Amino acid sequence: MPRLPFLLSLALLAPALTGCLTPTPAARLYVLDPLDGPNTPAPRLDQRLALGIGATQVPEYLDRPELVVRAGPNEVSAVESDRWAERLPVTLSRVLTENLSRLLGVEAQLMQSGRAVGHLDYEIYLDITRFEIAPDGGAALGGRWIIIDANSRAEVASARLARQEKGTGAGFPAAVSSMNRAISAVSQDIAARLRTLPPRS
Repeated sequence: MPRLPFLLSLALLAPALTGCLTPTPAARLYVLDPLDGPNTPAPRLDQRLALGIGATQVPEYLDRPELVVRAGPNEVSAVESDRWAERLPVTLSRVLTENLSRLLGVEAQLMQSGRAVGHLDYEIYLDITRFEIAPDGGAALGGRWIIIDANSRAEVASARLARQEKGTGAGFPAAVSSMNRAISAVSQDIAARLRTLPPRS
């Protein structure tokens, strides 16, 4: 092969080779954290309730590894560089379980595949229709929570969710903190409702 065409071929191939050899930065991973124990009120119920937390339902567009940002009307964006460390429905159910245990001082368990270990008094479910990062870096949470009597299977309490948490800093870590505050507030609302339910025999 003549020298000039050979060198030209190498010059054209070099950028492709360089791109293959350059490591892709690792994605930042996030989880939702439970309420901080020392800073949360811990009123104890007069009764010992056994609570089961069911699988959280989320829309398909949220059940993905990437954080989802509201970009405008009818438009969202997935952030490839910032992701959940576990599926969003899993992290929501897990943190709700831990929050209710800490807030109420009772036994709460995350039900696996819809099943509980042992007797339950009440089951709690989240049906999330919106949980995304707002354009200002805050969080928007919508949906419904439901409390079911585990014995009669009757719905004993429920409420609609429509929370807006303002962003308190720049970047996605601050935005996830806003999401964390939103689910913490929901946990406190559910705990307050559970305290009003009649004692179990």
